[in-house]
Parts: sequence; structure tokens; C-alpha cells
Amino acid sequence: MKELRNIHGPAVLRERLAKDPRPRTTLSFYRYVRLADPVTLRDALYAEWDELGVLGRTYLAGEGINAQISVPSEALDAFRERLDARPEFAGVPFKIALEEQAPSFLKLTIKVRPKLVADGLADEAFDLTNVGEHLDAATFNRKMEEGALVVDMRNHYECLIGHFEGALLPKAETFREAVEEM
Repeated sequence: MKELRNIHGPAVLRERLAKDPRPRTTLSFYRYVRLADPVTLRDALYAEWDELGVLGRTYLAGEGINAQISVPSEALDAFRERLDARPEFAGVPFKIALEEQAPSFLKLTIKVRPKLVADGLADEAFDLTNVGEHLDAATFNRKMEEGALVVDMRNHYECLIGHFEGALLPKAETFREAVEEM
């Protein structure tokens, strides 16, 4: 059975990537959803994604998935199909990187963690199925003009780089501190 982890050092990985002429698409996605067996899922995803040439970092937990990956552009449709074949990830929106100066990742890493985000909350403290409504840009702008309250949960440093105009900005150094402040 093939080992389900990277076994090469950075020099070998850089050389391999340099020899691969295929353009790549860098993207990210996440979904909060109950995963019954993240360890078994990790192995299945690793086998599927490695076969497609996916590189990047993915975290799995009982509460969902968070992925930052690079996919050979020619395999992007196949990747989407395989992800959509899993009901827990079907239709998850991709955030596609606008431009890429250099390869984003050298290897594929999929790790199982106790939690996706170190928020300090017990899993029983919230319901993952109680989610908000996705707003397109025009609807978001209209809601802001109508006086909607937006809480930008990025940490203090990230908010210095950019934040939603008029948003409430927690004065926290970490996401966990921001949750406590709210």
C-alpha cells in the first residue's frame, strides 16, 4: 500500500515542481460540518488528491475542513467532482487566488486536529448547522447602507491590513481573544 504522506525533502520537492510544466490553480475553501471519522476521511482524501497532483495544507476536525491548496489547472474539474461526490463537501465555494508569482506549496499535507480553529469554545457551545445566509456583494453593500452591524473577526494585526468599513473591530491579538471579547 502506498504511504499516505510526503516522504521527500524540500530540495526534491522543489525540483519535482520545477519539472512539472502544468499551470496550477491555487484555491482555498472551508466548511463547518460534522465529520464522523476525520482520520479515515483524511486517508481517503490524501489518496484521491495525491493522484490528482494536489499540493497544499488541509486541516480536518470533527467540525469540518479548512483547505489551502494548489491543483493542476487541468485537474480542477476532476477535483471539484470528487469533492462534490462527498455530501458533506458538495458545493463548497472555492476562493480562487487572483494571481500566482511562484508555486504556493511543495507538498500535500492533510492533518487531523482536535479543532479547526483554536476558539476556546466547547463543541456543544454552538450548532454547526445554524449558519447565516451568504450575501453577494450588491446585497452586502445594500445591507451596510441600511445600517447593518458587521463584526470583523480578524485579529488586530489583520484588521490593520484591511477590514470592512464601519465594522466593529475586536481589539484582540488572536481569534480566541476576539471570541471572548464578543
